[in-house]
Amino acid sequence: MDTNHGTHTIRPVLKQLLEAELNAGESVVWCQSLHGWPLVRTTLPQFFFGIPFFFFPAFILYNLVFLQWRQVPWGLLLLCLSFLGSFALVGLGLLLSPLWAYWEAMRTVYAITDRRALIIAAPWRRRIRAYFPGGSGGDVVDLHRVEDNQGRGDIVFHKRALSGKRGVYYESVGFIGIGNVREVEGMVRRLLDKKPDFEPPVN
Repeated sequence: MDTNHGTHTIRPVLKQLLEAELNAGESVVWCQSLHGWPLVRTTLPQFFFGIPFFFFPAFILYNLVFLQWRQVPWGLLLLCLSFLGSFALVGLGLLLSPLWAYWEAMRTVYAITDRRALIIAAPWRRRIRAYFPGGSGGDVVDLHRVEDNQGRGDIVFHKRALSGKRGVYYESVGFIGIGNVREVEGMVRRLLDKKPDFEPPVN
């Protein structure tokens, strides 16, 4: 396998993840690791939602447990602890979502080979999403580019529907926060439009 095209620019741990995923004879055309901010940015709504979700029940629990525990019956105190504590834990998870996103970004690599486009993320367990040419590109249903004035941006393959308190919202799936986004978009389009010279695996 040939991995000489840009793998020297990514962290060694990501290079190992990418090399482990390549098939025999498959070569890397382009690859890039993530900066933390693009993924952290997507978690900011959860973070701000988590502020009242955590601090309001935490404030009530503080008053009950440390200031008024002598005046509150133990049964009621345990009920409040279990009920409000569950809300506080959910809020804490939302507050920590930017840290998790940053950790995941540091363990994510995007790549284009001569056979497919790859998103490899391994914060704990390895997750691989592959997009193949010749009409078998998985869920590439709305390929488009989002670009800023510096030429950085996103290549969105599709929108993933997620459920929230305010209803369904959509999260972009693709190459997020990359440089030279227009050039990379051209690589992705050429890859997905070409005729495959092999049979992609059936999921």
